[in-house]
Amino acid sequence: MQIPKNTHNWLQLIRPPNLITVPGDPLAGTVLAFAAGVQGNLLAAIAAAIVALLLYISGLIMNDYVDIEEDKIDRPDRPLSSGSISPLMAVTVAIAISLIAVAISFIINPVTGITAILLIITIALYNFVLKSYILVGSVIMGVCRGLSFLLGAFAVGYKIGIHSFTIILAVSAIILYIASVTTIAANETEEVYIGIKRWVPTAAIFFLLLIINPLAGNFIWLALLPGIAAIIISVIIAKQLAGEPAPELVQKSIGLYIRLLLLIQVLICFIQFPIGLAIGSMLLLFWPLGTKLAKQFYAS
Repeated sequence: MQIPKNTHNWLQLIRPPNLITVPGDPLAGTVLAFAAGVQGNLLAAIAAAIVALLLYISGLIMNDYVDIEEDKIDRPDRPLSSGSISPLMAVTVAIAISLIAVAISFIINPVTGITAILLIITIALYNFVLKSYILVGSVIMGVCRGLSFLLGAFAVGYKIGIHSFTIILAVSAIILYIASVTTIAANETEEVYIGIKRWVPTAAIFFLLLIINPLAGNFIWLALLPGIAAIIISVIIAKQLAGEPAPELVQKSIGLYIRLLLLIQVLICFIQFPIGLAIGSMLLLFWPLGTKLAKQFYAS
């Protein structure tokens, strides 16, 4: 069944292979809170996942809006640079869904609402100010994902002070992973030497496995399964990116790095039973879907 052209253009704009990794951020954050002893409402976590998804879509749209002139040269087939979607319409949609996300987040609770606003500010900082500064911009991109994790934790009532050190370090590992992947993606349209930074995503996953051990208890062996799988895949990607890889290979690798977030979210979820195990198992089902979507839509 063929997707209508206008629908396909919008899907191309919001990058479906990336989107399936977004709900897992707040859901994994929720599991971290549960593992730390918080007793919260799972419906609030689902609402936080919707907030994260809406804000991510808004950020992707604004990212393409900011890059219109550059994309006319490097990615002329993108929906905004090709004129398939009106820039004004795209910005209007981005603002509208951001407002909806903020409204939902404040309905959950004030802390989640404030976190959503911080996430919007961070996304705007990246898109409009810091994107051209590769290192700082990459860290800001990582912070966006870190705040997305915290949305889920705060939604179910997590308060700073409960296993704060472990949770902050776990979120820091996510920030490091995303920041390193964003750094690699910065020159994805050119043949450049990537060097040692291609190994940082692997180091971030390994660091995360060590960090969550105090919260995992007897369930650490479950977390090891997706954790080891994620490390093996990231090592394979790093080896492929040796030297000066072709832009096509880099873009494909970035898409795989992003989908690898699913396994990272699963390893976090598997530290808690039974809710974490159930959420992690559900997220695993997104992996084959992501692989299929990556063949049809841009994922870098």
